[in-house]
Amino acid sequence: MSYWTSVEGNIEVKYTVTSKEELNKYLKDLKQRLGKPFFMPKDVDYTNKEQIKQIDKERKECIVPMSSENSLYYEINKVFYKVKDYKIMYWFVINIYGNLRDYTGYEKIYLWIKNACEGLNVRKCAIDIQVSETDKNYLIYNKGNKILLYKRKI
Repeated sequence: MSYWTSVEGNIEVKYTVTSKEELNKYLKDLKQRLGKPFFMPKDVDYTNKEQIKQIDKERKECIVPMSSENSLYYEINKVFYKVKDYKIMYWFVINIYGNLRDYTGYEKIYLWIKNACEGLNVRKCAIDIQVSETDKNYLIYNKGNKILLYKRKI
C-alpha cells in the first residue's frame, strides 16, 4: 500500500523595486531559487528512447522535492502598493502544494525551502507536511528571516 506525503502552505516575501526591469529580475531570481517543477507526461511512449532520455534529464535537473511521479508544485503571486519616491513595495506569495507518493524526505523539503528563502525578506512562512499512515507531521515556519522546522505531536 502506498503512503503519501502531503505538503501545503505559503511563503510571503517582501521586496521594494523602482523599475519594471528590477521586478522582472527579482521574479526570475525567485524562480531560479525554487527550481522548475517536474511533471511526468501523461502520454509517455516507453519505447521512445529519446523521450525517456529527455524525461530522465528533466528529473535529474529538478531541485524541487519529488517522488517517483511528480515534484511539488508552486505558484508565485504578487501584490503591490506604491510608496513615496516612486518606489513600489511588492509582496510575493509563493503557494507550495502537492502530494508525493512513497516519500518520507521531509528534511529535503525543509532544506529546499530554507535554501530558497536564504537572503530574502521573509514576512511569513507556514508549510504543513503530513505523511499518511504515520504519526509524522511537520511545520516549516519562520522566525524573522530564519526558516525553522517543527515536529508536531499527534
